[in-house]
This record gives sequence, structure tokens and C-alpha cells, in this order.
Amino acid sequence: MEQKQNCFIKSQTGSGKTLSYLIPLINRLMNNADKINRKSGLFAMILCPTWELSIQIYNTLLQLTKVCVNIVPGLLIGGEQIKKEKEKIRKGINIIIGTPGKILYHFKNSQNLRFDLLNCLVFEEADQILEVGYEKDLNEIIRTCSGNTIQY
Repeated sequence: MEQKQNCFIKSQTGSGKTLSYLIPLINRLMNNADKINRKSGLFAMILCPTWELSIQIYNTLLQLTKVCVNIVPGLLIGGEQIKKEKEKIRKGINIIIGTPGKILYHFKNSQNLRFDLLNCLVFEEADQILEVGYEKDLNEIIRTCSGNTIQY
């Protein structure tokens, strides 16, 4: 798939949907003209309807980034201590995985969360995100990031 195109994927569970966007995302970050490190800023966000799915995707991303230690993923989900999450953000994260409510909280309350370089936004199980009531949060996240060139 050519860069800077939108994509909607629907298929059965276990068919590889997550890998279909994580691998190209990691490839893009690894081949970035400027070497990326944890202080480079946020390049991608993956929004999930539940913390369980967020953890699953985060663990997959950790496995994929073992060979590229300069790319730092971060997990932002309900039930975690805000202070610990803010510390992760302060140290630097390149890819955030989490629930819309928690990500929006940090957009509003974590001064170190830079998203001026954000260029990839993934809605994992978008239908479920809307079904569980995150539409207002999604709209606010999109408005917050609207000054960036984001691939929806």
C-alpha cells in the first residue's frame, strides 16, 4: 500500500489485521530521514475500545520493536496510575496505544505530550469504539490533532 492513504480493514479475528498496520508503521519510523528516539515525539496513536485490546496490541508492538529499541511505544489505559503514565510521557513515547478517554485526558493534562509530529491515527475496532460511547472523545481527539497531517 502506498503511503498517505486511508485504509479500512474488516476481517475475522486472528487474521492479521493488527500486523497489517503495525509492520508498515514501524517500517516508516525506522526509515525516517531523521533518526527517531524517545525524545523525537509522538508519531502515531492507536485508539482501542477496551484496555484489554490496548494491552494486546501493546504487547504485539513490544515484540515487533525489540529489534528497533529507539522506537518507544507507550500504553495509556484506565486503571493505571496517572503519575506513572505522565512519567512515561515525560521520558518520551513515539507510539501511543490506549483508550480514547485516557488519551484525551493526557492531551488535556500532560504538558509533555507533544503531538505536532503525529501523522498516523489508527482506530482499532472503530465500530466498537463508537458502540461503547467514545464518539465525543474521538471527535475531540481529532479536533485537537486537526492541525497535523494525519492519515485517517
